[in-house]
Amino acid sequence: MPKCHVTGIGIRLEDAFILDRKHAYQALKELRGKLSVLERLVAELGELDRVEVPDKRTGELFTRVDSRMVCASVAGALSAIWPEKNLFIRWTDWKARRKETIQSLKAPSSDESNTKPACSVKENGGVA
Repeated sequence: MPKCHVTGIGIRLEDAFILDRKHAYQALKELRGKLSVLERLVAELGELDRVEVPDKRTGELFTRVDSRMVCASVAGALSAIWPEKNLFIRWTDWKARRKETIQSLKAPSSDESNTKPACSVKENGGVA
């Protein structure tokens, strides 16, 4: 009686499964292709650029460092690389999320002074 390679439990041949190596290698090849494309995408669009934008009050142009931006049609086309994930976010949504993140980092935790460490180090170097 054959045994399961992972669990060691005896199984009948009718209940046994094997890895379809052909399909597994095809999936691996596709993933490598996706990885390559995603790495190029991050290298190209993950950089920061100097962008000239008008000042809200004066209207004068000033330069600031900002993420590279693409239009909706380009974002939609490039999202096909990995449809399971939202690779692109609207700038207004990103700005709101960024503001929330910054606020949460600035705001001190209310119970920060009363919290005990999750673990402590013993004199002999062990963890309690």
